[in-house]
Amino acid sequence: AEAPVDDPRLSALAAAVDADLAQPWTLGDLARLAGCGIETLRGLVQTAAGVSPVAWLVRRRMRRAAALIAGSDLAVAAIAEQVGYGNAFAFSVAFKRAMGVPPSVYRGERSGHYLIPGDPLGRAPSRGGVGVGRHPR
Repeated sequence: AEAPVDDPRLSALAAAVDADLAQPWTLGDLARLAGCGIETLRGLVQTAAGVSPVAWLVRRRMRRAAALIAGSDLAVAAIAEQVGYGNAFAFSVAFKRAMGVPPSVYRGERSGHYLIPGDPLGRAPSRGGVGVGRHPR
């Protein structure tokens, strides 16, 4: 979880980035938007969010993507473009890394339509080797 944004430079940066998540932002771009150098930006973001500026940007992109996946019928490729990914596969990999499940499963979880009845993550039943109380990885 991110700390409240008290620094006006971060507030301005967040507003600008959120207004155009499709933009291929660089660290230099982010620093310019915040009105500071790259090292100062790193310190500001680390203090406020506990992550690097790049991780902060990915987090913002994934939050928007999650909202679009859960709240719309947009194709994953269209959502990927809206949040700055040029290809749906790269987006799906990043989304799964950030959210723990692929976009299609996330959409099913949020809409109440599961791939496998009774399993909110839509996983297939496990086959052997998994004892009671242990989860397959």
